[in-house]
Amino acid sequence: MELLSSLLLSGLRKLLEELQACKRSSEKQETENQQKEDLSKSQETQSEGLAFNEENETANCLLFVLERILFHGLKESNWFGVKKKDHLWVCVNRIERKNKQGAEAVSFCRSLSSSALARGRLFIRYCLNEKSFPLFLSLLIWDKSFTKEHYESQSILNNPLHATEFLSLLVELNNFDFFFFVKDEKLENERYWNEYFE
Repeated sequence: MELLSSLLLSGLRKLLEELQACKRSSEKQETENQQKEDLSKSQETQSEGLAFNEENETANCLLFVLERILFHGLKESNWFGVKKKDHLWVCVNRIERKNKQGAEAVSFCRSLSSSALARGRLFIRYCLNEKSFPLFLSLLIWDKSFTKEHYESQSILNNPLHATEFLSLLVELNNFDFFFFVKDEKLENERYWNEYFE
């Protein structure tokens, strides 16, 4: 499990580098285009910058890796003798009680789907769009009773060193603009990523 934690964090670092390279390339192209146009025209047509969405392969890989990190090491719940692995949504619900913005995020995701799996995926997209991931995840990660209850000891969220690195990478994600579509019925599909990567 330790190796998987390291691989997931390494993958997230690599995706951040790719997003940064894409952003620099876009900014360079925009600067070159602005230099070709006269000043008044460029002010009228100036874009608001690069926003990553589902059309960008790196952004989709980012969604996948974030989902894997948040699902990594989730404990199984025992419901009347039936063991079942928790969904991320069970954990996200805790944010609702900790922070007003968190309550709004949870309510928003709850309004869009009845599926726990889809709500967890929607929450990831919402947090990236709103640049709120570091805030919301820090509320969960530093709540030791929460991490002990829901995550195995070797998970990224329950390991102080990995959790700190993960949060710092999430802070770096706030340097990018994301515009992920959140009303997607396909997010309820267990095989969502299998179909995407096929």
